Amino acid sequence: MAWRLPYGISFWDESFYVALPYRYVLGDQIFKDDLMLAQTFSLISLPFVRGYHALFGVTGLMLFMRVLSLLFSISVAGVLYFLLRKRLGKNYALLFALVPIAFVPFSIANLSYNTWAIGFWTAGVFLGWSALQSKSKASWLALLAGLAQGISVIAHPSFVPGVGTYALFFLLLTWRRNKSLFLAYVLGGALTAAWLFTQVSLSDLERAKEFSFSENNNRLAWPKLFSLVRDFYYWGPSKPWVFFLSLLTFATARYRPSAAAILLCFTPLLCWVAPVQTSLGALQISLYFALLGPFFFVFTAQTAVARHLFFLVWIPSLAAGIATGMSSTNHTTMAGLGMLPAALVSLFLLYLIQSRLIKEAGRPSLGWIRATAPVLLVLLFLSHFLLMVYGDGSVPTLTAKMKTGVYSGLYTTPARARFLGELSADLSTLENAGSHILFYDAFPAGYLMTSMRPATPTVWNCIQFSQTERNQCLRYYQGKLAGSNVVVKMKHEPTEDRELDSFVQRYHQEVRNREDYSIYSLKKEINQIDEDRRG
Repeated sequence: MAWRLPYGISFWDESFYVALPYRYVLGDQIFKDDLMLAQTFSLISLPFVRGYHALFGVTGLMLFMRVLSLLFSISVAGVLYFLLRKRLGKNYALLFALVPIAFVPFSIANLSYNTWAIGFWTAGVFLGWSALQSKSKASWLALLAGLAQGISVIAHPSFVPGVGTYALFFLLLTWRRNKSLFLAYVLGGALTAAWLFTQVSLSDLERAKEFSFSENNNRLAWPKLFSLVRDFYYWGPSKPWVFFLSLLTFATARYRPSAAAILLCFTPLLCWVAPVQTSLGALQISLYFALLGPFFFVFTAQTAVARHLFFLVWIPSLAAGIATGMSSTNHTTMAGLGMLPAALVSLFLLYLIQSRLIKEAGRPSLGWIRATAPVLLVLLFLSHFLLMVYGDGSVPTLTAKMKTGVYSGLYTTPARARFLGELSADLSTLENAGSHILFYDAFPAGYLMTSMRPATPTVWNCIQFSQTERNQCLRYYQGKLAGSNVVVKMKHEPTEDRELDSFVQRYHQEVRNREDYSIYSLKKEINQIDEDRRG
């Protein structure tokens, strides 16, 4: 995992994940200067970006954030190992805990809303489950569960249905036996909510919601649930499932329990998705393996631990998966994000089935075979991260190492390295820390290459919003006009914001004309622009 971290540079998604908190390091304010709704995760990333910037500037910032992402995944694994080592044994618990390390959504190992949310969500659901099993530290575990799940919602608001479902089941399981556990859980969530509302105002949040949903108000609509089911039926591993059901029937046969236990080792292979086909492969594998959980549960429901896992972890994870699938333009496969804990439950239940079969067979020497399934699942996830580079070429083509700037230490293609070097050199000659810069369209990476503050209401992409809101992007830029402004028009985009482009062409002069971009500065006095507006 560490070997893979330096490879690839994504100008869009990954750069956006870092450009957003970097914007606030430069002095902008959340939901006041940037109206992109999906930005609360930047509150969690901000202390790390701010601390690094204070010590080293932006040089090497992207690699630093990738290393932090890996360390965060390792810390989640540490939590799982600590919680499960007595229940599963140290060796199997270690293998089990490796799964969230190898699971890298979109093969982007950075601190995004996806990685923050799934890490805290996974830790949070198992902390709450462990609170039910614990005697001495139950209240503390419940408090930490509420905190972790609350942070997952801050990182990715689509996790609200999952947390709500979890809270309901946690209430049902604790209210009669130990009310203090539920109250500790609620306190943890309340603390995260209180912290969030010290950082943002409801009025600013409302403006961001209007901006983000002006074009596609139906992104969260219930009809999308139909497409979620339809897409899974189309993409799902339907034929292997028929084989799996036959295999599971065989696994319950009394006369060959040891053979059944061995065959069950290979169930993760039923969820195989070739890593060269899609950046969504890890999410698909998570979804498919999670949906094996109900079948495993049928054969383990007689145990209390299986029932607690299924109702307290698997079902809330299904709710989170449906929500992340419905709220994403990636549809069904994005359900694999919220359902990673459900996939871990499937793995846990598989362990219980195999343990029972080995016991029935009287073959304790076969205990090692239980390690096969988690190892295979880790390898499936890992293959996607190692072979799929999001937003750049394949690993063998990434031979040019960046030596300066925000991408210092990363490897990319020679052509992309030359482009970055040229753009960085041009921007340095026009650098003015007291002014603003605008890239249009869809180039979040540019805002990481200068200390000038963004002159846009989103460092993502104004083009994706409605015509009305694209005019809002123009109005925002007009409000930041200054004589030292810099505007960079990217030539790689097939579409463009005509109103903004017309304004730039009329009132700015071209100072650089390159193959991939043009750079402009203001050519008319601001009072002349005001007169033209009045005219």
